[in-house]
Amino acid sequence: MIKNFMKIVQGRGPKGAAELPLEGVHLIREAINRGVFVEQFFYAPEIANPEMLTSLLHSLPTDTMKIAVSKKIFKVIAQTETPQGVAALVSYPTFELGKIIARPNLLGLVADMVQDPGNLGAMIRSSAAAGLDAVFLTPGTVRLSNPKMLRSTAGALFHVPVLFTGDIDAFWALVRAENIAVIGAHPRAERCYFEEDFCRPTLIVIGNENKGISWSALPMDSMVKIPLVPEMESINASVAAGIIIYEAWRQRAEQSR
Repeated sequence: MIKNFMKIVQGRGPKGAAELPLEGVHLIREAINRGVFVEQFFYAPEIANPEMLTSLLHSLPTDTMKIAVSKKIFKVIAQTETPQGVAALVSYPTFELGKIIARPNLLGLVADMVQDPGNLGAMIRSSAAAGLDAVFLTPGTVRLSNPKMLRSTAGALFHVPVLFTGDIDAFWALVRAENIAVIGAHPRAERCYFEEDFCRPTLIVIGNENKGISWSALPMDSMVKIPLVPEMESINASVAAGIIIYEAWRQRAEQSR
């Protein structure tokens, strides 16, 4: 069981696997509160706060496998410098791509080959906070099971559907069939992001931190930029995503008044 947990942590499981390795009280509580099934729960009584541990154990489903481990073993499992003594393997829900794409007035984010775990986690967190319909991950994007990415979401991935696109051509065909506008972020675009219409069904595309949007995501319906002072060439991908996401949120909030 521990070997399997570590295999998933190290990214040696299937790319689209639905099992996620969580560490820490907050992530595990978020999963439980959102009805995500906890397959296995590991805990180190020597490390964990007794009251917190008792509370977590009582909140777990009866069919969750609960495994006590030594302090030494838990430090092998742990991916943080100051572990809280609790970890879990959970089953992330599966979502039907076609049904999500067909949602009325869809607003979603496409993370296109985003490879920094912290960036992807922050994008998912912003997407959940703004009430987006979904976050789509193209091939080449960091694994959903990446521990740093999971911590960066602060549990937000349990509040918004996160899906791998799978076959990228089939994904874009679905998008086009639903007449969804595809808006890409690019530092040398002609239009500023606040000039775009985000009130229509829209996917916002944020590309790789170094290479930008991949050829597989082109052509876009529109490309937008975030204005920068001349001395700066670009900003962090997750910051760019947050700025554009909240412009879309602002436009839609004003329209609904």
